[in-house]
Amino acid sequence: KLFSANVHSVYMYDPEHAGKFFLDFGSEVLDLNTLGTRSLYFNTLSTLLSEQNFVKYYRSVFGDVGYQRELVNGILWMANLSYADRTQLYNTSFDHIFTYPHLRYTSNNPLAPNAAENDHSELFPENQALIFNTSFRFTFDQQYITRPTGRTYLPSEYPVITLNYRKGINGILGSDVNYDFVSLDISQD
Repeated sequence: KLFSANVHSVYMYDPEHAGKFFLDFGSEVLDLNTLGTRSLYFNTLSTLLSEQNFVKYYRSVFGDVGYQRELVNGILWMANLSYADRTQLYNTSFDHIFTYPHLRYTSNNPLAPNAAENDHSELFPENQALIFNTSFRFTFDQQYITRPTGRTYLPSEYPVITLNYRKGINGILGSDVNYDFVSLDISQD
């Protein structure tokens, strides 16, 4: 019974070099596991048929502003600043198709899956997060086709390397996070 809506806007100011600004804001219900555990369809079926709620959700009200541009052919720089207010969610419906006397709905709290159906134990307090992200994507021997609307990039025969940095900024706008995260991703199209 929560209304969720998102707005995603992009202004492409330099199509030849993938230069754009973007702005996102809205609210959504997200999986605690950012890699995704089950599809929404599968979780709905398992919940209605066997009272097993595998996906654990929370709510995020957010805003995000960002920028990207190709610095030179093959090197794309992206940066964004995001703010989110995050709250824990609880099970509110216990409808099911079949009744199994030995089963009951699993809690939305993954640390207490066998808690009572009306469990409201705290998994995490409501929190705010101000996060800065930046990344550099390196595409070796990048080939492209130039059109009036911009470049169309062709898949490279070499792996693409992306260097990511993320900073949780504490104390600004009530932000509760404080961390640094660096990763190096290697992928092949």
